[in-house]
Formats: sequence, C-alpha cells, structure tokens
Amino acid sequence: MNIKDRINELEEKLGKTPKNKGTETELAKLKTQISILKKQELETKIKKTGTSKWGYTLRKKGDSTCVLVGNPCVGKSTILNKLTRANAKTAEYEFTTLNSQEAILKYNGAKIQIIDIPGILEGASTGTGRGKEVLCAARCADLLMIILDIKKYKSKNIIEKELYKSGIFVNKIQKKILIKKTLRGGINIKSICRQKLDKNTIAEIFRMHKIANAEIILFDETDIDDLNNAILKNRIYVPCIFVYNKIDTLNKIKLEKIKKEILNQDEKDNQNYIFISAQNQNLNDLKKLIFSKLNLIAIYTKKHNKDANLENPLILKKGATIYDACKKIHNDFLDNISFAKIWGSSKFDGQRVGLNYKLQNNDIVELCFKI
Repeated sequence: MNIKDRINELEEKLGKTPKNKGTETELAKLKTQISILKKQELETKIKKTGTSKWGYTLRKKGDSTCVLVGNPCVGKSTILNKLTRANAKTAEYEFTTLNSQEAILKYNGAKIQIIDIPGILEGASTGTGRGKEVLCAARCADLLMIILDIKKYKSKNIIEKELYKSGIFVNKIQKKILIKKTLRGGINIKSICRQKLDKNTIAEIFRMHKIANAEIILFDETDIDDLNNAILKNRIYVPCIFVYNKIDTLNKIKLEKIKKEILNQDEKDNQNYIFISAQNQNLNDLKKLIFSKLNLIAIYTKKHNKDANLENPLILKKGATIYDACKKIHNDFLDNISFAKIWGSSKFDGQRVGLNYKLQNNDIVELCFKI
C-alpha cells in the first residue's frame, strides 16, 4: 500500500470514529499518523521533482511578497497589470498564465512584489493541473490574494480547501507552543491556560513523533492539529485578502444581493474582503488594503542637524525596533550605534532611545554612533 492509499484509509477511519472524551486518544493517534504520512508524501514529491521554478525557487524581492491565487480566468493577470503597470499576457480564456509572472507595486514608499501564479482547479492539492507545484509557490507569500469571479463566488470554499490540504492556513493565528527536547525525564507538559486535551493524549502525540523526552509549554488552548503542526513545522500561516473581481458584469441589485450573502456567511472575516473590477473600480482601495494587511510601516531617517529624508522611507514590519531598522540598513550599524533619537511616537521630539525601542508608522529616526 502506497502513502496515498494509506492516508485515504486512515482518513476514512477517522471519519467513522465518534468524537467524544473516550475516543480522544484514538482520534489523536489517527490524526497524527495522517500528519506524518502527509509530510512523507510532500518530501517524496520534492525529491522527485527536484528544484523547479514553481515554489521554493521563486526569488522574493522588495519589502514584501504577495501571491495571487485563484481559478483560471478570474482576472489575476489583469489585476497584476493594473496594480503594477506590468504587461502580463491576458485573454478571455482559461490558462493564459502558464508560468509565474511578477512585478512590483509601489505604494506609500514600499516596494511590494506581486506574483501571479497559474490558476488552480479542484483537486490541485493532489496534483490536478500541476496543482501541487503551483500551490508550492503560494508558500513563499507574506500575503495571499485569493481572486474570485463574483459570479462564481462559491468557489472560495474550494480554493481554501486546496490551500488547507497543502498545509497553507489563511487568516489563522498560529498557536504558541514551546517545545524543548531534553535528554531524559520523559514528556513534561506545562500550560498557562486550561486545555481540553488531557496530558496523556498530548504525551502520546509526541511519542508517535518519536519524541520521548521534552519540555512543552502551551501558551494557548491547543488541539490535536495544533500540536502536530508545531512538531512537524510544515504548515504555513499567512494573511489573506479575498478579492471578488468583475463586479462591473452585474447590475446593482444582483451585486448587492451577492455581497450581502457573502458578508453574512463570514461576518468575522469581513475586513479581509474587497469587491473590485480589474478594469478600474476600487483598485486604490485594494492597494491600501494590501499595505494594511502586510502590517508595514514607513520610517524616515535624518542626519544630525539636517532635515529628514521624506523621499525614501525605510519599510519595516509593525513591531519593528531600532535594532531591526539598523539591521535592514546595514549590519555594521549594529556594532557602532550608541543610541537613536526619535520624532513622532516619542514622548518629546528628539527623545533618546535604545535598540529595543518599538517604532511607529511615520517616525523619524536619527542614528547616533560611537565616536
């Protein structure tokens, strides 16, 4: 029996197993076996295909990378062109994009790499239409944009399902789990919050992964999948925007009806949705949403007794510190910096701060070096 058949057999058994406190350990064993086999399947696929232009060899450029995912003929290439002024091939038939295409979106001083990958079909995660290779490319993204034809809006569920099967979790928060392997002492579990899983079930999951001795600290309420993901480290958690395209093809009444249905289904996720026409409706709003979802901030630098350089901001992630700013400019700065002065988020203009100071959007920074 090959790996795929074994996975199917275990998934069928999992579906038939009742979910209650008495079957908790059995469910944990089945889910863990499936996770281990899926990792083996992925590793086998990578060995067979070797390096390729699809996925792991895509070169990231700019300040962040955004990947366009969707079915064929939903307007991904047109959106790429409109956002970046690129000249990607477009046509009103499926599979116009046969290779990945990329360009740079310049917004608020940031250079955001936009990559358009070939369209995916149902079954992509199992190889349909070279889907496994295409979905590998999505794993490099700092942000995913799932592009949907407004007339086929229910295809959202299919795309999310294929991404999930490929180990890509969109708009999910990764649970904080600290795992420290030890030489002896068995499995020692600590938790700072109440857990639904008992310690014996958690310990059994680790033993199935051939971890006999470890200290585990659970910072969040954790389920079986969370534990397997933390151990295997082959899951990607990525923010996502759902872009409903071609709104210009519907009349106003039909469009509002579909919008209401979509937003009512996912009330908690409404801030991740946008309705556009790639021909020229709401594209500026889309750029703004991309920048926001990437959690980018713009920092301006100045020299002593000089005005700030407001033309070329330094782009960092929210939560970045003076240390991060120095590292992005040049690693040598870290050896020579003494302190920094801040204008903007500081208590007063020109406040002296250390390397751990957290920067805010539009801060002005003066780096002061050792003499």
